[in-house]
Amino acid sequence: MKIVFDPKVISYRELLKIFFTTHDPTTKNRQGNDVGSQYRSIIIYMNEEQRKIAEEEIKEAEKIWKKKVVTEITPFKAFYKAEDYHINYYERNPYNPYCIFVISPKVSKFEKVWKEYLRILNRKLIQLYSGLDSFTPLMMKMLLLILNYNYINRI
Repeated sequence: MKIVFDPKVISYRELLKIFFTTHDPTTKNRQGNDVGSQYRSIIIYMNEEQRKIAEEEIKEAEKIWKKKVVTEITPFKAFYKAEDYHINYYERNPYNPYCIFVISPKVSKFEKVWKEYLRILNRKLIQLYSGLDSFTPLMMKMLLLILNYNYINRI
């Protein structure tokens, strides 16, 4: 998965903190019942500053998990787009058993653990983007997702 982010809204460090609380980084090549190298925990960094931050956050994650974190840290080489059926899979298949039993609990945990942070992040995004004269398609999609999330969750 490729994550594009605006550091004025959320920092790389904050993204890593979320990453380490929404999956188990202590099991090699495994997430729950899914086993294989494609299920490994990995951080692909773009520059030396990101590598350094990733190493620091792994040390912090080990304190929280009280186990050795096996997340790989590797430099970016190339991005390979997923097959169409993988893109937005959870959004398009919310009643699929895998989505119900594996993904939904992770989403719920994320929303519970990061609820207050999401409120702050939403306010930052709305403030940042509301004063602009024009929106890129990505910015418009982000703003609509935030507004929809706020409406559904009454934030």
